[in-house]
Amino acid sequence: RAKVDCNINYYTRQVETKNLGNGYAMEGGEYALQSASKTQLTLGGTVSADKRFGDFNIGGFARFEYYNKTEQYQRIATRGGLIVPGQFFIQNSKEPAQYTGDPVTAEGYVNGTKRMLSAIGALNLSWKDQLYLDITGRNDWSSTLPASNRSYFYPSVSGSVVINELADFGRTNGILNLFKVRASWAQVGHDTKPYRIEEYLTSTAFPGNVTTQTSKVNGTLLPEKVSSWEIGIDLRMFRNRLNLDMAYYNSKTTNALASMPVSAAAGMTSVFTNAGSIRNHGFEIQATGTIIRTKDIRWNVTANWSINRNKILELGEGIDFWQIATRG
Repeated sequence: RAKVDCNINYYTRQVETKNLGNGYAMEGGEYALQSASKTQLTLGGTVSADKRFGDFNIGGFARFEYYNKTEQYQRIATRGGLIVPGQFFIQNSKEPAQYTGDPVTAEGYVNGTKRMLSAIGALNLSWKDQLYLDITGRNDWSSTLPASNRSYFYPSVSGSVVINELADFGRTNGILNLFKVRASWAQVGHDTKPYRIEEYLTSTAFPGNVTTQTSKVNGTLLPEKVSSWEIGIDLRMFRNRLNLDMAYYNSKTTNALASMPVSAAAGMTSVFTNAGSIRNHGFEIQATGTIIRTKDIRWNVTANWSINRNKILELGEGIDFWQIATRG
């Protein structure tokens, strides 16, 4: 099967401001037009297949995606008041109207421009609805990363075994309804926001003035990657009146992307960089029991317990410390 899809989200906001002014003569006054818009375009194509061979079932898909986003904002307003009070149009401005009409709120920009290409594939295998194996792979090309590091690949593998079906026990006495063991390993890649790899200029509150950004750019950014694995057990017993889900997970984030403070002597306050590596691991247990189950009443009780540990394994180049949390 083949499918092509296209999705366009367009948000727009139009604002018209009318201010009569102050006093009997309506001194001052203002007229302004403001426009803001955001456009998101996603274009994709998918080819999928699913086939059964005796006890085996094989399925999967391949997909390509194109994503583009941009934002735009502009405002024009009268300056110095209105020539004729109560007449609201831009040409009624005492001073030449500009896009920087109001020194505090007026500005104009194209922002948030981002483009991403993605190639995605998946393979799904099963045997007798008892053994399952899923393999995926994805490669992204992001415009928010330097050209040399713009492409990054991340795969995943997961599998599960329904032991009670495989061993053919617990079917008739109702004691064990499900005994499934699962395991998975996966990588996930992340890019960053636009405008963090090259210097740019921004306008100030006063017409004709520009300034550089206060956050230092970084043209050597690497994509962040999170590698994780998990093992778990699902148990359902006594005709599903007692359910138990237990899991242990372990993940490691490398090239973690974060904004780090820098010395103000350099004219900057922060730099967005690959701050280091973090390990995260823990247990999760959830038990659900049905205390009462009749035609008219059902009483379920659920208990959760979890523990999680985070540890910074290493810091990025030039970073002396990393504060990831504070206590109030």
